Amino acid sequence: MPKERFISYPGASRGTDPSPIVAWAGWDHLQQAQALSAYYLLVKEQDRWPADRLRALLAGLRELLPWLKQWHSDVDPETEVRLGDHFADLVDEEERALDARG
Repeated sequence: MPKERFISYPGASRGTDPSPIVAWAGWDHLQQAQALSAYYLLVKEQDRWPADRLRALLAGLRELLPWLKQWHSDVDPETEVRLGDHFADLVDEEERALDARG
């Protein structure tokens, strides 16, 4: 029986569904960043999470940045941007916005 491994995000459950938020550990860093940023935007826009909860998700994204910049620094043919730089800019921009909110 194979043993699956997962990444957990404590405290990231939505109010409408208290199930733990997990991601498959087999995803590469780019896939993790894409999933985490999509979730971040979902709870920011739909659930209107407070800044402290959003910062925790941004911290998870920030931890992925060194690998994203190392392995995903080529220009993506679909988006025509460097994905490592894209996620670094996203984290910086969102942190500034949260700081401005207070």
